[in-house]
Amino acid sequence: MAYRQQTSWTERTTAEASPTNDVDRLVKRHGFHEPHTVLGVLAHWVGLAGTMAPIVIGELVADPAKSRKWVRLSAVGSTVAFQALHTVRDLLRRKEQEKKLAECQSRGG
Repeated sequence: MAYRQQTSWTERTTAEASPTNDVDRLVKRHGFHEPHTVLGVLAHWVGLAGTMAPIVIGELVADPAKSRKWVRLSAVGSTVAFQALHTVRDLLRRKEQEKKLAECQSRGG
């Protein structure tokens, strides 16, 4: 028994293909593509420092054991710094939301 659609392809996809002005929906949907840009320039520099640290450490530290130790420490340091940026951003966002909520509640809405 063959499966047949009740409507045409055009009818099924017109609602999905229509343009939208809902920017928040688009931002939420596409936010994962560029996670570092959410935090701005500082996060970019933290990520760049974390990426470049093994190269710089390898050039500056001659002893392989010490070099590996510094590379591990730099990886942990850049991760902690990046997580701190996320935490600060989240705290600022939460304060802004609480401020908006308090303003909305003061209006009676």
